[in-house]
Amino acid sequence: MTRDPASPEFWDRLFNKDITPWDAEASPPELEAWLDTHPEPGRVLIPGCGSAWEALSFDRRGWDVTALDFSPLAIDKAKDFLADNGFRGRLICDDFFAHTSEPYTLIYERAFLASFPRHLRTPWGTRIPKLLQDGGLLMGCFLINDADDPEKTLPPFALKTDELTRLLGSDFIQTCTKATTTSVKVFKGREWWQEWAYLLK
Repeated sequence: MTRDPASPEFWDRLFNKDITPWDAEASPPELEAWLDTHPEPGRVLIPGCGSAWEALSFDRRGWDVTALDFSPLAIDKAKDFLADNGFRGRLICDDFFAHTSEPYTLIYERAFLASFPRHLRTPWGTRIPKLLQDGGLLMGCFLINDADDPEKTLPPFALKTDELTRLLGSDFIQTCTKATTTSVKVFKGREWWQEWAYLLK
């Protein structure tokens, strides 16, 4: 079995054994509050969707949802859950770094960026603006911990405090940051709700 978290086989094995400590089995209250106060829906991309709880939250508010994961077993798990709950969006087995689409209104993050090796962060930062429309939003729960061991080879991999600013560049403006209130044990005390507006100069 591969120990490379950049490989879908790594995640397939965890889903097959039902080892998913990152799965909160619910949307975070910060997302629910945001959706309640932003009633106008748009197009949302949820990369690394896992069990896809948040995909259902967006879908029920009328959003045009694309949820994707490169683990076939994750997609199978999400498919059953979403089908049982009347999901109307798209669930795709695809690699975020190869995914192409018309620009999205919003990209939602939770446990995705923390799941893959640090050498993929710069490509992630390059890919995000290519998938967002001008005026779009990157938001969600980000794992941040300056004391994280840089030699770790298995996830979760935390960001440094100012790392997102560097990765996203000057076209992104942080409009909200606050500690989350219901993190799972593996993220507790290190997860932050943040919103980043994409505004081309």
